[in-house]
Amino acid sequence: FRMTLEDERGLYLSNLVGRPVLLNFWATWCAPCRLEMPELIHQAQTQDELVILEINVMEQQAPVAAFVDDFQMPMPVVMDADGDLRDAYLVRNMPTSVFINRDGKIASVWKGILTAELLEQMVGQILE
Repeated sequence: FRMTLEDERGLYLSNLVGRPVLLNFWATWCAPCRLEMPELIHQAQTQDELVILEINVMEQQAPVAAFVDDFQMPMPVVMDADGDLRDAYLVRNMPTSVFINRDGKIASVWKGILTAELLEQMVGQILE
């Protein structure tokens, strides 16, 4: 899949094979997404090997930019304007997190809020 970053650059997930990846599907109106964001930011700041891609589902640029500014998110934001990524990963609720191992295979999927402990555990599995 080609993903479009917030700044319009393209990114292919296949380019990240060899690195553990976390795809986090979220929206600005999603209260649970707001609750888990500080934990995701902490992981992004402390796990150098881990690639976290924040996938915003079907929202306009302005509210997404405001959300990113509010949280001072260091992770790349992917704009899933048409919901194609959401559909490809069978995301029905947000937040949903997809953990991808170094081989580029989905290791696990979590639907709902990731607590700090759960996030540590699931990230640990794909860092192995």
